[in-house]
Amino acid sequence: MHNDDALFKKIQELLAVRRFGVLATQGDVYPYPTLVAFSADDDSRHVLFCTSINTRKYQNLSCHHQASMLITSETNSPADLENAEALTVLGSCSELNKEQPQAVAFIKKHPYLQEFFQSPSTKIISIKVKKYILVTHFQTVMEYSFE
Repeated sequence: MHNDDALFKKIQELLAVRRFGVLATQGDVYPYPTLVAFSADDDSRHVLFCTSINTRKYQNLSCHHQASMLITSETNSPADLENAEALTVLGSCSELNKEQPQAVAFIKKHPYLQEFFQSPSTKIISIKVKKYILVTHFQTVMEYSFE
């Protein structure tokens, strides 16, 4: 475990700059990955995304509240082996009210999703982060835990 301020700052920078991540939920048999827009709250203890209630990910989360998200800085170039960072978010999910400050911050980061966000069938989901795992230089692994 490497809980230190420099690591946490690096995690927060990646969360602030990146807009999309791959969310993994647990289905009946297999994990189910899907691309989502995300934001993090000010203290980076919660990562948020929106989803329609008519999706597989929402149905999966209704049964299994644990989820993970992968956020990367890759650029699809060979240099990514040395330069890219991959951040895994591990935690449990719950729904938020759309008027909560974290939800409002989500739409500030993703104003192009305003119509989707306002739809009655769209829910905002918060992953309460238990642990971050940051991989740099292809195989340097560091963990930051809130447990």
